[in-house]
Amino acid sequence: MSFEEAELLRERAEAFLRNAQRLLEEGEADIAVFNLGEYCQLILKYKLLVYTGTYPRTHSLRQLIIKLGEVNPKILMLVSDIRNLHYIARLEGG
Repeated sequence: MSFEEAELLRERAEAFLRNAQRLLEEGEADIAVFNLGEYCQLILKYKLLVYTGTYPRTHSLRQLIIKLGEVNPKILMLVSDIRNLHYIARLEGG
């Protein structure tokens, strides 16, 4: 893992989050949800890279959460509660 790669993921994630916030303020909820999904994906990859030195090449939030759950089992509550799965599915679909 390179520090630069991890920081690039974090910076890109934060840019998607800022963009999602701006889009919500402009009334563009659907596009904001897409940007929020990208933020979640990149921040999960960032966390995996920091904690494990690698991350899977997938766009699936569920797979990324499960992988990060190997390091921190508490995060698995995001995929073990059906109510959370609904939100994750919405984020994956944009």
